[in-house]
Parts: sequence; C-alpha cells; structure tokens
Amino acid sequence: MTADAPVVPIVNEKAIKASTKEGAKLGMDLTGASEMGGTEFFVTTLHNADGDYDALMAAKTALIEECTTVGVLLVSAGKKQLVACAIVPEDKAGTIPADEWLASAFKTVGYTITEGATSTYAEGIIVPREGDYTIKIKDAVQAGGIDVLRTKGKLPADSDSGEDFVFGDDDLGTF
Repeated sequence: MTADAPVVPIVNEKAIKASTKEGAKLGMDLTGASEMGGTEFFVTTLHNADGDYDALMAAKTALIEECTTVGVLLVSAGKKQLVACAIVPEDKAGTIPADEWLASAFKTVGYTITEGATSTYAEGIIVPREGDYTIKIKDAVQAGGIDVLRTKGKLPADSDSGEDFVFGDDDLGTF
C-alpha cells in the first residue's frame, strides 16, 4: 500500500448480512404484532450486529422496509462499544419522540446520544469508560427504554402482587 492509497474501513460483511436478515424478520414480526395486538413501541437487542454501527444501520434499514407502524429502540453491544438507535413513526412522535426516548435510556448509564437527533430518529454510540462493560450498559439502556414506555403508559406496570392469572389445570376448579 502506498502512502497515497485511501484507507478503506474494515467492514464486517458477515455481520451486515446477518443483521439485515435479523432486522427484516423483526420488522415482519412487529408488523404482525401491531396489526393483531396493537403493539406501538418495542425495545430489543440485535444480536448479530455485535456493536457494529454499519450492521445496526443495515438492520434498521431492513426493519423500516418491513414495518413503518411501530416505534423501535434497537440496541447492540459488542466487546468494544454499544450502538443504539430509536426509530419512531411520525404519527407516534408526539407520544414518545425518538430523541427523548434514546436520550432518557442513555442517561440511565451516564451517556448522551449523538447530536442531530429528531423526534423520529436518534442514535448513539457508547464506548465504555474504564471499568464499565457493554453488556451491563446494554441491559441498563434497555431497561431505561422500557421505563420510558411505562412512564408514557405504553406498557403495563410490573405486578408484584402475586395475583397473576393462572391458566391450565389449576384454573379449572371443580370442573
């Protein structure tokens, strides 16, 4: 390689291909959940992206091609960094804006999102400080994203009452 040759970034084609497939499947699943169960917002981990920004973007693009009705917070953690994005359809941006959703989730771990976020799209990359681990950060970011949904009334509150419904043989009584 000569000094004049451009530096080509290393692209993990395998991760991009797998993430694209994962994003498309998630998009199809969310479309079905939206149509059948009224799912409006969803928080999930992308396993194939492995903290790679380009792979996350490929998954996001594939997801949007399949589903445009559900707001989604996507999170992916690798060994060196965590990447995340929030996508919110325009008609739902007044309920939970993407920039506020992701910023709130990142705030739980003391990080901020990338500048330029809007009510329909936000993204961020977390390179952990010494002593922090991406897997623990991922769990906290997801929990923070879910807390936003609970606060906005888009998920039921946790029930610790022990009075959960029982379905099956125990529910038959004297039948």
